[in-house]
Amino acid sequence: MEELFKRYLNNECSPEEVTFLLQYFDSKEGESDLRRLVRNELLASDTTEAEQEDMKEALKQVYQQVAGKTFLKEKRVVHLRRRTIVSLSIAASLALLVTTLYFGRDYMTGILNREIHVTTLKGERRQFQLADGTSIWLAPASSLSYRENSREITLQGEAFFDVAKDDEHPFIVHTGKTNTTVLGTTFNVQAYNDRADIEIVLLTGKVSVDANTNKVLLSPYQRAVFNTASGKLKKEDYPDATAALARKEGVFKYEGEVLKNVISDIERTYNTTIRLDKQLQGITYYGDFDQKKDKLDVVLQQISLTYNARLKQTSTGWEIHK
Repeated sequence: MEELFKRYLNNECSPEEVTFLLQYFDSKEGESDLRRLVRNELLASDTTEAEQEDMKEALKQVYQQVAGKTFLKEKRVVHLRRRTIVSLSIAASLALLVTTLYFGRDYMTGILNREIHVTTLKGERRQFQLADGTSIWLAPASSLSYRENSREITLQGEAFFDVAKDDEHPFIVHTGKTNTTVLGTTFNVQAYNDRADIEIVLLTGKVSVDANTNKVLLSPYQRAVFNTASGKLKKEDYPDATAALARKEGVFKYEGEVLKNVISDIERTYNTTIRLDKQLQGITYYGDFDQKKDKLDVVLQQISLTYNARLKQTSTGWEIHK
């Protein structure tokens, strides 16, 4: 905690780490730690004896106001004999103390209930971590939203999740059509609007997937597929589940995937537009490509040669004709 507090004072904390600090210092144990850390900061700072007395008086006022829950009419909560606080780090620690203790849980609730939105463009990937330790890899042309104090995510597009285990607080991913509930596991969700199916692939742990009135429980190397048109949800074994793990790094492997879906993956991954002949859209494709190693034109040439199709580059993108 001391190290994280120091990073806060140096303005080096991520938003998630600041949220964690606020949540911790709002607890009884955390309040005691915060007082101790602020005192230590005072003692360690390079200030004169008079300035130390100023800061001690400021802390005393804060503690009294917190205990009495009385709100001063003045704009400033703490009054110092000098106009400036000598140490910026002390000012930061005082600000955190006042925020956490004086304004109390109502203020905290407002901060922690903020809805956060994360979006990626075509050709862009983002990896980040939630306050609970859950890691998320957001695929291109995707978006998700969540509240800082919640383990519920709303996803449009694709994301890979490595969920931190918490038996008392399940982690839930909403796609608008399906809800996937887990305690601690790794899995991938595809829920693009241009796909007929929503797909959840499980690598480790267990997940529950429900859609409408249907519900399935997945074990490792299984997947759930929900057809948005028919409303049917099915569970099936999926030996190639590791392919979902590779997707988060831009490596795609297909074993009988509909070519239309393959082309959509390529468009999002390489930030391009591809016009695919209708005769080719429904056929199955077996192959792979790596975004980091394979150039776009090479990937498209490989697909075109597979089906004896013609590849053409245009001013707006690419065309593949039979």
